[in-house]
Amino acid sequence: MAVLIAALSLTAVLAAAIPSMGDDGAVARSMVLKCRVSGGDGAFDLKIDLGNQLIEFGNSLFDILQVHEKSITGILRNPRLMQGEEVIVLNRETGNYVVSNVSLTCADQKCLNQIGPDVTTFRGNCGPPVF
Repeated sequence: MAVLIAALSLTAVLAAAIPSMGDDGAVARSMVLKCRVSGGDGAFDLKIDLGNQLIEFGNSLFDILQVHEKSITGILRNPRLMQGEEVIVLNRETGNYVVSNVSLTCADQKCLNQIGPDVTTFRGNCGPPVF
């Protein structure tokens, strides 16, 4: 029961603070959530600014690509990768997120002819800050 109440509370917080865009495209608010990586220690901030179409996730800045009733999707603004992309998807109902980095990688000069695709993914959960 407590888990259901917590999930409903997060849904209400996200729905109120991160409204869907209106017909005129106007969005008035942004929100900061506290996030944890699954299986990790420590917390960090995730700031969603729909007015400027940005997600600030730790030290990374993502351009928002899509806002749906149940999710928000962003792509890394300034990729640190030579060839590839990084995306974030936040579930607006649960606060669960996933960040995936897909790229062609090579650790040193010896493997330049053997560059292959690589995927790095991590998951976690975000919620309202606890004071």
